[in-house]
Amino acid sequence: MPLKSKLLRSLAVLAACGAMPAIGYAASAPRSDNWTGVYHCAQGLTGAHLALTVAPDGTAEGLFEFYPVTQNPGVPRGCFEVAGRLDAGGHLVLAPGAWRLRPQGFVSVGLSGQELAGGRLVGAVQGPGCGSFALMPAKPASLADRPSACLGAIS
Repeated sequence: MPLKSKLLRSLAVLAACGAMPAIGYAASAPRSDNWTGVYHCAQGLTGAHLALTVAPDGTAEGLFEFYPVTQNPGVPRGCFEVAGRLDAGGHLVLAPGAWRLRPQGFVSVGLSGQELAGGRLVGAVQGPGCGSFALMPAKPASLADRPSACLGAIS
């Protein structure tokens, strides 16, 4: 089965689990979350790390990083800022912002999706030649593995 079909099948299984309530967000203090997983665009299957700070009103800002995976080791590393919303219903909409590290020929992309039970994020990548993404809750990315341009607070 082609890799893209496997990814889409995995997303279908995760979406089926969406019958469980979304985690959402309703508190009085900002939260910071990290997710890691994969997405599919023109360059093929690509690793992803998303770090977001979400305000009590649902506004969100953060950093989207991408990197090679075993199945596609030729993908370069890169990162750009994102901003948008992760509302109390778990609906995610992020628009791309400034590049921190831009590989030649790459364009920044947006994300739209849903936070499911267990904190998983699934949805669509909003960009040319792109498909879906699937991210799981994660610890912050290891500092040793990250390009220096992708470290630090959002500017």
